[in-house]
Amino acid sequence: KNRLKKILLCIASFMMLVSGLTTSVSALTGVTNSIRYKDWILIDPTDSSEHGTEGYLMVDNTPVFCVDYYEDFRRGVTVTAGTYKDIGISEEKAKRLSLIAYYGTKVAGRTDRDWYAITQGLIWREIHERNDLEWVRTNTAYTYTEVQQKWNEILADVNRYYTSPSFVNNTQSVDADRSLTLTDTNGVLKDMIVASNGGLNVTIKDNQLVIDGSTSVNEANIVLRKNIPASETGTSIFYTSDNCQSVATFKISDPMQVAFKVKVNQFGKLELTKYNDDKSGTVEETSYRITGPDGFDETHTTDKNGKIILERLVPGEYKAVETKAGNGYIIDTTEFGFTITANETTAVDPTNIEPKGKIELTKSIDASKTNGLTGDAVLDGNSYALYAKEDITNKAGTKTFYKKDMLVSTKTTDADGKVT
Repeated sequence: KNRLKKILLCIASFMMLVSGLTTSVSALTGVTNSIRYKDWILIDPTDSSEHGTEGYLMVDNTPVFCVDYYEDFRRGVTVTAGTYKDIGISEEKAKRLSLIAYYGTKVAGRTDRDWYAITQGLIWREIHERNDLEWVRTNTAYTYTEVQQKWNEILADVNRYYTSPSFVNNTQSVDADRSLTLTDTNGVLKDMIVASNGGLNVTIKDNQLVIDGSTSVNEANIVLRKNIPASETGTSIFYTSDNCQSVATFKISDPMQVAFKVKVNQFGKLELTKYNDDKSGTVEETSYRITGPDGFDETHTTDKNGKIILERLVPGEYKAVETKAGNGYIIDTTEFGFTITANETTAVDPTNIEPKGKIELTKSIDASKTNGLTGDAVLDGNSYALYAKEDITNKAGTKTFYKKDMLVSTKTTDADGKVT
């Protein structure tokens, strides 16, 4: 019984092992199939002789291409899935073949079944590096000249695949409050998508890339990628067998992409308000020379509200000096500084002193009118009262010093007869 039990356990273990191996192998194999089209004729380019028909090849109903011209294709054969190494080609060539298959059969204008046969002939030439191999005559490309033209169209797109937009080799610059439009002179941008916008609003319009600035981003890394549908990306599978030609289903791995930097220029704002000395009013027509970063050197004059407002100033340290005082005010040539900060408004409020007038009265005795007689007239000690002829206010009219007819001052002359 114990011996029988051991035998049964061994058989069970063996069956489990075989079952596991079968599952693993079946996941890596497939069965070949094909559809023959009578109008796909194999043609020898050296003498134009016909050599039978070509078929639409499949593995488990998935389209595949022949990657071994010298072996025969057989239907119903179990083939093993592997990589490009299994047929002895380089990774670089495998990637190029995947592009040929894509641009030969998956893009607009090339999805008709004839393009599969056209592309198959080009794949043979790329793998074996020979131009005397058979090509497939179809209604789409009936002559050798026509099929060569189709091959050249496919290869032109393959070569374009590796071409970058003309502007990606340089760091670009956009103002935070504006947009930048970059035109691709290489003509490949329309084949790409924005894979990463770096936090900016980035759009592709035909062959132009439009980048909107932002106050929240100082530098962005923008990534553009070839617009390959997700269904066409992945790993190419190469199927081999001892009694059937090798075939492959192609996918594009890691679609080509490029990246470039965009610097976002930020700006600040200045609001200068010119006041009188007690800040009870603003002063118009006052000019300031303002200097700052990047050679900034401009002169501006306050408006009717006493303001100078400057937008889009580069952040940094600035200086200002008054070059002309407003009417009725004393110029102040003291230079002062201020800082402009990105996306903020810097407010400065310089003042002007209002000038004060001076009245000097001189008492004199005109003896020529009294026959030289002066009597008891003296220059010293004469009193005078000064009254306002009208309302007297500051220049801004915000402060009244004296009302009309109000006594301003009473003074007495000195020994020289003067009152100041």
